[in-house]
Amino acid sequence: MIYRRLNVNLTQYCKEERLIYVLREYYEQIVGIEKDYRLSKVSQVAAFMYGMDGIHIHYGDGLQEMSGIQDHTFSVLVANPPYSVSGFLETLPEEDRERYTLNNYISNIEKNNSIETFFIERAAQLLKSGGVAAIVLPASVLSGTGLYMYTREILLKNFDVVGICCFDKKTFGQTSTRTITLFLRRKDLEPDFAKHLDNRIESWFTGNTSDDTYYKDSDKINSYIERMGYKKEDYRKFLNGELTESFMESEMVKDYLKALNIKKQTSNANSIGLNSRAKKVRDEAQKFIKSRSYKDLTPAGKLQEELRFTLRFIREIEKEMLNYFLLAASNPQPVLLVQSPTDKDQEKSFLGYEWSNRKGDEGIHYLNTGKLKKASSDDEDADDDTIRQIKGVNGISTPLFNPMDINDVSKINSLVRANFNKENLELNEGISKFVSMGNLVDMMDFSRVIFTKEIKTSFLTKQIFFDDEKFEMKALATIATFIQRGKNPVYGEEGIQVIKSGQARGGIEFDFSKVYFATNYDSEDKRILKKGDILINSTGVGTAGRVTLFDLNGKYAVDNHITILRTKNGVDNLYVFYTLAYGIGFKNIEAMAAGTSGQIELSVSTIQNIKIPLPPIDIQKKIVEECEKIDQVVTKNKEMIREMQTNMEAIISSLEGLCQPLKTIMCYGKERISYSAITPETYVSTDNMEQNCEGIVPYNGTPNVNTIVAYQKGDILLSNIRPYLKKLWLANCNGGCSPDVLVLHNNRPAQVDSSFIYYSLRRQGFFDFIMSDIKGMKMPRGKKETIEKFEIILPSLDKQKEVVEKMSKIDEEISKAKQYVANAYSAKQAILDKYLK
Repeated sequence: MIYRRLNVNLTQYCKEERLIYVLREYYEQIVGIEKDYRLSKVSQVAAFMYGMDGIHIHYGDGLQEMSGIQDHTFSVLVANPPYSVSGFLETLPEEDRERYTLNNYISNIEKNNSIETFFIERAAQLLKSGGVAAIVLPASVLSGTGLYMYTREILLKNFDVVGICCFDKKTFGQTSTRTITLFLRRKDLEPDFAKHLDNRIESWFTGNTSDDTYYKDSDKINSYIERMGYKKEDYRKFLNGELTESFMESEMVKDYLKALNIKKQTSNANSIGLNSRAKKVRDEAQKFIKSRSYKDLTPAGKLQEELRFTLRFIREIEKEMLNYFLLAASNPQPVLLVQSPTDKDQEKSFLGYEWSNRKGDEGIHYLNTGKLKKASSDDEDADDDTIRQIKGVNGISTPLFNPMDINDVSKINSLVRANFNKENLELNEGISKFVSMGNLVDMMDFSRVIFTKEIKTSFLTKQIFFDDEKFEMKALATIATFIQRGKNPVYGEEGIQVIKSGQARGGIEFDFSKVYFATNYDSEDKRILKKGDILINSTGVGTAGRVTLFDLNGKYAVDNHITILRTKNGVDNLYVFYTLAYGIGFKNIEAMAAGTSGQIELSVSTIQNIKIPLPPIDIQKKIVEECEKIDQVVTKNKEMIREMQTNMEAIISSLEGLCQPLKTIMCYGKERISYSAITPETYVSTDNMEQNCEGIVPYNGTPNVNTIVAYQKGDILLSNIRPYLKKLWLANCNGGCSPDVLVLHNNRPAQVDSSFIYYSLRRQGFFDFIMSDIKGMKMPRGKKETIEKFEIILPSLDKQKEVVEKMSKIDEEISKAKQYVANAYSAKQAILDKYLK
C-alpha cells in the first residue's frame, strides 16, 4: 500500500516536472524589450514570480539592433508602442536610422514624432515568414498623410491584414487618442510578393501579357479595370500606350487631366499626396508648355506633346494604383473588422471597464465585478446595499473575451483566432453589431487621383442605388452652382444665426433649443443660406451623411461641419434632396466618408462626386409631388401627437383631490432573486429602457450578475441614471432588473390603480422634479428620498380608472401616428424606386 502510494506520487511528480521542463523551453523563447529601466526590471521580476522562468526582458530601445535579437526569427510579436514622441530619432544612432525606409521620408529628425510608424517597419524586420503580430496603434496610422501614408505602403507590402479592432476615446485612461489593434501575418520573405507585383506591372505596362497564363493573374487586372469603371479594351490599349477617346471620357481620367493641369489654368491644388513620379511628369509638362520649344511647334505638334505628357502622367498614377489594388486584393482571408461603440455608456459595456480620476478612486474599474457600497451612501438604502464578489479582471463582462474561457466562441477574440486560422466565422447575435467581415481591397478608395492608401474602417463595396441605364447619372458637381463647407464661426451675442451640425436633424427638421450667432459674415457672403439649399452634415460617426433641407425664413449660416449644396436652374432642388436623403440615404452617404472610428469626414470633393440619376424635369416634379404628400401627412401626424400629449397633460393637471407624496402610495422593490430565476427577455437595465417613456427593448447579451431586483406585473420601473432621458416603463410581466433601475411597487392596490400612477409620473414635471436634486454631474442620479416626495393628485379609484381609460385610448392614437411617421422613410424610398429603378 505504501509502495503503491509512493509510485502514484512519483508518477505525479514526474508529470509535473515534465510540464515544468516543457514550459521552461517555451518561456525561453519569449523575449521582451522595455526602454524604461525600472519597468524592464519589474517585468523581469514579475515573470519570475509567476513561474515563467526563462523569459528575458531586455532593457533597451526596441527600434535598435540588439544582441540576441535577430531579424526574421520571431513567430509572434505583440507591441503597444509609444505614440507621438518628439525627437525620438535623435536617440537612435545613424546606422540604426538607416535601417528604416521611413527614414528616407523625414526631413527634420528633431521635430518628427511619429515613433509608432517605425514600430510597424520594425515588426516587418523581426517576424519570419508567416509570423503573426498584434500591434496597438493610434487610429491615424490608417488614414493620416505624409509619413503615415508611407507606413501603409510598408504595411500592405509586408503583411496580410487579418483583423482591425477600432477603439474609441475611453480605452486608455491618460489619453483620449482613438486607437486600433492590427492583427497581421507576415508575408513570405521569399519569394517577395511585392517585388513580384512590381515586375508583373512593368510587364503589363510594356504591353507584355505573355506570362498571364503562367501566373494566372489576368483575372486580377480585369477586376481592377471593372472596379475603376474602365472598358477592358480601352485599358488594354492604354497599357500599350494608346489613349482612346472613350478612355479619355471616363470620369477617373477626367480627374487625372484636372490634376495634370498641363497648361496651368489653375493652381496645383492636387500636389499633396500625388505620387512623386506623377508629380515629376506634371512639373516637366508645365515647364515645357512655357518653353520656346513648345511655342514653336505646330498645333498638331503641340497636341502630340500634350498627349505624350498626359499618357506618362496617367501611367505613373495607374501603376501605383494597380499595384496597391493587387496587394490588397491578394489578402488571403477577409478582414475581421471590430468597431467599438461611440456612445459613452455603450463603449464602457464594450470594454468591460471604465477609468476614474476621482481622488482616492483613481484608475481602472472593471464593470460587473461587484463592489462594496458604503452603508452611509445616499445612493441606496441600507436594505439595498449588497456585497458582491470582487473578481477583478476575471469577472469582467465584455464581448471582447471571456477571461475564464479564452475559447469561448461567443466572444470576439475567438473570431480573431479563427480568422488567423482561415476558418469559417459564425457571428452570434451578441457580437454581430460590433463585427463585420469584408475584403481588404474594399477598405480602400481607388476613386481619387490623390491616392493616399488610406485603409478605411468600413467596407466600400459598390452599392447600386439606381438603375444607371434608365436615366443619365450626373455627379452633384455638374448640377450645382455652389457646393462648399460653411465657415468656422466666430461666435458672439448677435450677428447671423448659425446652424450647427448637431442642429440639422435630417429631412426638414432643425433643433433650435439653443441659438448661436456668428459675427464673421458679411451680407455678400455666398455661404449665407438661401431657401432650398441642401445641407449635408460632413463630419462625425452618426452625423456625417445626414441630409437636411433648408426652408426657413430669415438669415442663417452653417458651421464648418456642414456642406451647402445649391442646385442649378433646370434641376429641381427638392428632387435632389429627396434622392440624396431617401434614394441613397444617410447611412450610405456616411459610408463614403474618410477617416477612422469617430473621426470621419465627407470631403467636398467626395460630395461633388456623388452621382444621382437626372430624369426629365417632369419626372423630377412627379417624384417631388408624391414625396411632399407624405411629408404633409407626417407633419399633420406630428402636430396630432403634440396635441394629444398636451391633452394628456391637461387631463392630469385638471384633476381634483388631495396631493399625496409618492412615498405614501408606492414603495421601492427590494426583493433580490437569482438571474437564473427569470427569462432573458424579462431582464431590464438602463441600457434596454427606451428614452421618452417609450418602453423597453430586448436586452442584448447576458449580464454578468448573480442577483437582480425582482419586479412584478404592474410595477413601475424608473431608470435612475441620467433621469433627464425619461426612461419609465409600466411592467406588463414579472421579471428582474439591475439595481440602477428603481422598482416602484403599489402599496395600496385596493385604493390606487398602478396605471394611473404611471400616467401621473409620465410627465415632464416629474423628471424636472428629480433633476432638481441630483448627485453627480457627468452621470447624474436621482435621490431616492427626493423622488419619494413627488406629489400626486389622487382622486377616487373610479376616477383613476376613468383617467386610465382615456389615457390608454390617446396612447393608441399616438402609437398609430408614430407608426406612420416611422414608415414615411420607406414610403419615400418606394416612390424613388418606382421612378428611378
